Amino acid sequence: MRKWILQWISLSLTAGLLFTGTVRSQSWFNANITGQTWQGNARAMALGYVGTAEAFGVMNLFTNPALLAEKPGLQLEATSNSSHRLESRAYPAIDQFGDVVTDNIYNITESWQTLYTAGGVWSSDHVALAVGTAPYWSPFFRYREDVRGNLSSSNYNRDPLVGSFQWDRSGVVQETAFGLGSSFKNLKTGVSIGLFTGRNLNVTKGTVVITPDAALDTDTTNVTAYDYELDDAAILYRIGLSYDVTPRFRIAWNYESGTEMTFSTANEMPYFPQAVSTPGYLNSDTTLSYTQTRPGRMSLGVRMQPRNLLRTSAYFEVERQDWSQFKSTYPDSIAGEIEMASPFSETITFRGGVEHELFNGLPVRAGFVYAGSPLVKSLAQTWITMGSGYTHGNLVVDVAMAFGNVDYS
Repeated sequence: MRKWILQWISLSLTAGLLFTGTVRSQSWFNANITGQTWQGNARAMALGYVGTAEAFGVMNLFTNPALLAEKPGLQLEATSNSSHRLESRAYPAIDQFGDVVTDNIYNITESWQTLYTAGGVWSSDHVALAVGTAPYWSPFFRYREDVRGNLSSSNYNRDPLVGSFQWDRSGVVQETAFGLGSSFKNLKTGVSIGLFTGRNLNVTKGTVVITPDAALDTDTTNVTAYDYELDDAAILYRIGLSYDVTPRFRIAWNYESGTEMTFSTANEMPYFPQAVSTPGYLNSDTTLSYTQTRPGRMSLGVRMQPRNLLRTSAYFEVERQDWSQFKSTYPDSIAGEIEMASPFSETITFRGGVEHELFNGLPVRAGFVYAGSPLVKSLAQTWITMGSGYTHGNLVVDVAMAFGNVDYS
């Protein structure tokens, strides 16, 4: 019997806590340089951001197009993903014996970002066609730092607020993907192609002056905002395979190609100074163009469905990405072109999750993610995920949450 899914609505909520120690390091590094935006729905997020070995609908365009042909019928989907970031910056308080007593927090920055995914899949018994759009990469980052003056002891308020520094990056590189999947007995194959467009890419930075003070770099408010663009329609492709070894055990594989993104009219570009272990941004007095070369990635996943009284599914995936292939190039009037090779290394990411249906059909989902860092092993991140869902006829609503933190210096 063929089931037609008229609408599939997924609501996602992501909450991330970033506890940091020094300016402009791992938190913004993940978002601004190597970080790739999650392109899945709430059910997949609740299961530990899996997607290689399960049919999730439109999101398989971005995780494994082989599984587009899993469910016959028409499926429409929309996802809203809101990310909350709380970043605390501190310096250590050291006593007379050289021991660290505590961390003095000197700045806290909080921000929200909401992104959207939408699309549809039509599938017959053996062939599926799909189209969808999802955020591929976002440079989103927000930083505020209050600046206080230093008055004499005769003043009641010895450290008044005199201004603030700010640095904001916004916008998104959106991917529109087209996919084809096929199914023949236990074997499924698929391919998808994605095209990129830049939306509202902007940088705002400067100093807001409340009271002129020597602690500020200017006597008057000086805030500059500029837009930059994504040139050349960057393209990537994905190839996926899935094989049901038994009705209760599936193994699947997906490969995503690398891509190049060229940005124009920019005033800053990724920079990798050799003196420190973290990347930064190189500022320019004039606008320039630069190209980011991002590496491909490959994932292998399994799905297991044990013979439980209540229906249970377990998922596990491993993903490899060689960040040593990441590079940034920009034109130079003398050398013609300068390439900044990255000091990064390959990363291995592990994902896993379990979905358990209660007697009334209400799903309970939980998962985890362990993501290695391309910089150093100590910057690896661990995320815990959870969620549930509700089905009413052909309408499905899923909700998920993810919690993670990183501590670095």
